[in-house]
Amino acid sequence: MQPPCCRKAGGHARAMLANSDIGVDGGELRNIVIPGLACAAFTLLWSVVCNLGGEGWATCVPYGVATFIAFPVTFYAIATRANAGLLLIVLAGGVLDMSLYRQTLADGVDYFTVTGQFGWAWVAMFLSWQAAALVFLVRNLVSPPNDEGAVDPE
Repeated sequence: MQPPCCRKAGGHARAMLANSDIGVDGGELRNIVIPGLACAAFTLLWSVVCNLGGEGWATCVPYGVATFIAFPVTFYAIATRANAGLLLIVLAGGVLDMSLYRQTLADGVDYFTVTGQFGWAWVAMFLSWQAAALVFLVRNLVSPPNDEGAVDPE
């Protein structure tokens, strides 16, 4: 048996999809995508409010739009236990985080001093898809699924 880091990407995802009711052919995909789109819509709405409130923080709006890809893709990768996909999501999230940080510093951080915790709440929402991907990636590597796609309790 190969260690988790050497397994073929997506092997467990295919086995899980074949042996479970999470499928990409049927209507079950909506059970993954719709919650992701709902989280993205709320994050985008919050970023628009951040842009309009107080001193205005316009930097977060394009990143709010990016969550329309990030949340559904993350939810799908979690549901299918796609370790390679989760790793790519974590890496892409790190790149987006650094870009957001640079642009926020360039625009100024006055917004955070004027509005208190409002901007930090948006940051927490933006980081949530990345944190979920990281947690599930570590879980998958530490406790790989058995042949039926379930995690072996140890």
